[in-house]
Amino acid sequence: MINRYFLMILAAQLISISGKAQMEMAPRDSLVVTALQDEMERNMAQLQEEGYNRPFFIAYTMADVDMQYAIATLGAIVSAEEIQERNWFTRLIVGDYAINDENFNNSFGQIMYPSNYEPLPIDTDYWGIRRAFWLATNNVYKSAARKYQQKMKTINEYEMDYPLPDFSRENAVKYYQPAPGSNTDIAELKSRARSLSEYFTDHKNIVHSGVFATQTNVQSYFVNTEGTVVVKPHNYSTIAVTAQCLAGDDVPVRSQIQYIGRFLHDLPDDDQIETDISVLLNDMRNKLEAEPLKEQYIGPVLIEGPAVASFFMKAIYHNRSGGILSDRPVLSNENENEIKKYIENLEEARNPGSSGKIAADFITISAIPRLASFEGKTLYGQFEVDSEGVMPNDTLVLIKNGEVVSHLNGRTPSPRELQSNGYNRLVVGASNLNKQLLPGNLLIRVGETATKENLKNKMIDLLREEQLNYGIHVSSLPVSADKRPNAFFKIDANTGEETPVLISGMHGNQRNNKILREVIAATDEYKVYNFLVNGSSGFSMNGMATDGTMVSLIVPSAILLESYYFSSFDPDNSPFEMVIPLPE
Repeated sequence: MINRYFLMILAAQLISISGKAQMEMAPRDSLVVTALQDEMERNMAQLQEEGYNRPFFIAYTMADVDMQYAIATLGAIVSAEEIQERNWFTRLIVGDYAINDENFNNSFGQIMYPSNYEPLPIDTDYWGIRRAFWLATNNVYKSAARKYQQKMKTINEYEMDYPLPDFSRENAVKYYQPAPGSNTDIAELKSRARSLSEYFTDHKNIVHSGVFATQTNVQSYFVNTEGTVVVKPHNYSTIAVTAQCLAGDDVPVRSQIQYIGRFLHDLPDDDQIETDISVLLNDMRNKLEAEPLKEQYIGPVLIEGPAVASFFMKAIYHNRSGGILSDRPVLSNENENEIKKYIENLEEARNPGSSGKIAADFITISAIPRLASFEGKTLYGQFEVDSEGVMPNDTLVLIKNGEVVSHLNGRTPSPRELQSNGYNRLVVGASNLNKQLLPGNLLIRVGETATKENLKNKMIDLLREEQLNYGIHVSSLPVSADKRPNAFFKIDANTGEETPVLISGMHGNQRNNKILREVIAATDEYKVYNFLVNGSSGFSMNGMATDGTMVSLIVPSAILLESYYFSSFDPDNSPFEMVIPLPE
């Protein structure tokens, strides 16, 4: 039933690409693109250093960033700023699609020319943009040309048959999406942060609290010498709330919630957030009385809520040896043995069965990047074209019947993916611009289903079979936030009664590349969870990312694992050693 449902909503909600691509650009966007194209074409035609090859490919990426934030505590603003800047980078390749300077580790020392970069003007100045990219392109070219020469010397010296192309051929794409603009200003952010933080003034047991409100608006530009032009916005707004109280012996107990949307008006209103804060504070009080996990636990675990999305994302994204990201060995010029090892690693990775089964037979995971919403909830991971101008298909099956069948890939061929499938995404924010292999929307389907009550009963049966006294139930606070603290409970194997327990967090064996085999069953109810992936810290659903790129997961509301590992509770905090109590 879920398959047919997904096909219907997918057909109804796909956004037209061709219509946007044919729109006339706004004057500001047009000027930026013209400056980038003119300088790129000049470099492509004239850039040549004696004794070295010319570039065969150039791509420019630029991002206009407008970020506003406000931080408040106890009804007072402690920091607020509006940041406007331009970030960029250049990709220049010497050689050709088959062999070029990339994917090569020059162990004799990288020859880089990082100095003398011209800063990009914040004003949209044609010649200022060209000058910045002119100098950057010059420096990148000098490094790439020398690296390519060393790479070809290595290949010829060892007479190696280079086994894998270095760069994939892709069709040119023209895509334009104007910036939607935002009515949010720093005054509104300060007002909301101040108002929400004032809620904590009546809670004297809280030693620290804060509210962090942000709005980030980005317009990105990408052009390359193949004729691709992509101009598109990236917008995200967050409100993060943190609180800290002291447990016995003045050990701090911290908790936080975070809301994520495109714009500030997408987030819940202050009344809803204050209601959520009261739930958060009550949870913190309960944790002060909860018993910590005193010994390691290995056994069945019932997971529900956002922790389900976190579990799947960490299992399939962080784990490069058995996950969904393409990877390739990098050629090194150290010695003949290293060359042989490189080729052996490639041959091994080419084997279709090399990934093996990493999940239970009834688990299928698909990327559905263009789906805009699911059951009325916006999928902020929706996108139509990646950072390299490649448009992904409507659906890409990554794991089928428990086995990896496809990987997310960009234009760097890997043993299993010779072409880009459109998942090299731009991760952009204030003072931060990079590209990462990332999904947009992921659908995790579990074919073995049961009600939540039956999952709990299955768990109790397993506990009794394994002669365990209790199992672990991972839940989350009943709040409207996208990021919520986990709540842990012991489930008594005899009575089924649940009691709170303190656990350091969901770490355990979660990154083991076989952990998805431990999934026994799941509910047939599906939920959406949105979060930000931050460029500097990677996956941060359990962190406080305020910029990056959006990712959305559609997952069962609860899953049952046959086995999972938790270590004994370790607060990992130093006592405050307060000399006098809080001021009244």
